Amino acid sequence: MPAEAEPDQPGEINTLVNATVMKSLYSGVSSAFVNTIALQPLEVAKTQLQTNHSLSLRSVFPHIVTNYGARGLWRGTTPSLYRNISGLSLFYPLLYTVQSRFFGNTKPPVYASFVIGGGTRAVLCILLCPFTVIKTRFESGNGVYKSVLDAGISIRRAEGWRSLYAGIVPTLVRDIPYTGLHVMFYWEFKSRLPAKNVLLDSTIAGFLSSLFACMLTHPFDVLKTNMQNHPVEYPTFRQTLTRLYSRYGLSSYYAGFLPRTGRKILLSSVTWLVFEYIVTYF
Repeated sequence: MPAEAEPDQPGEINTLVNATVMKSLYSGVSSAFVNTIALQPLEVAKTQLQTNHSLSLRSVFPHIVTNYGARGLWRGTTPSLYRNISGLSLFYPLLYTVQSRFFGNTKPPVYASFVIGGGTRAVLCILLCPFTVIKTRFESGNGVYKSVLDAGISIRRAEGWRSLYAGIVPTLVRDIPYTGLHVMFYWEFKSRLPAKNVLLDSTIAGFLSSLFACMLTHPFDVLKTNMQNHPVEYPTFRQTLTRLYSRYGLSSYYAGFLPRTGRKILLSSVTWLVFEYIVTYF
């Protein structure tokens, strides 16, 4: 039986007291693998809703199964694993390193949590954007590729290197504030919970932080998905913004909101839970 975690001391967060780079790495890899396999159907549904505006939340899952079979719910799992395992295995060690370097074991100020979270995510977005593009192509059914490597080579040959970074602007505009808000809300919510059960607190804080961050940043996810899936039709941030509005109205900016938010909430809750468990009890 693991020992009970000590309650946080004033101004101090036990997660930061007990964390190390290796614990952060293990938690990122573990949670990324489990979450990607379990939640990929929601990611596929979100991508389909954002790229096929004739679909609804009720019809999207039957549409995927009818056109691609039950395995179609896990389209894009391989590039998702590459991206998510790489992303989370680097995100938590970087986050921990920067936070501990400047603030030690204490909770960073609100603005600092936002900057550290958003800045860390920005670096990873740029590094992993090609995997995101390939993942989007697999999930939408736009193109037939034998493997992740084949997809990358095919896209580069047919559309040029720039296509592997299609949607990088809305991705950064979405992910920098999303992750900044997410990390900021997480520490703020967690520091206000009674600290009697670290795992319950982390789950609640992860749930709430992801919900609020998704509500504020989802339109940028829609822009990113359309730019990556149809770079010729939606070549720039501004053109994508205006074309989606003129064709489908304001509601198009929240296409796929429920599956994305559901996935993000579950992802966040499980990821922080795994992180807190490994850091606290190992």
